[in-house]
Amino acid sequence: MALVLTLKQGQGFRVGQHNFVVHTIASATEFVLRHASGLYVHINHKLAKIADGIWIRAGTRGQLTLARICVEADETLPITRH
Repeated sequence: MALVLTLKQGQGFRVGQHNFVVHTIASATEFVLRHASGLYVHINHKLAKIADGIWIRAGTRGQLTLARICVEADETLPITRH
């Protein structure tokens, strides 16, 4: 089961030991995340594996000022906003 987060540009979240920040929002269903390591990841409607046990895609009904982030992760990994 997926968890959907709605975040503004500059807001972040953590999945297990991985920290991400919404870097830019290109459209209602496309945005760029920045990993704490400095890696940038372009996210759209397609499910993308961004780390071991972590998959992310853009959620539906996004907005130009908000990224809807659909996170699928192993149940053992905590997901938190920061």
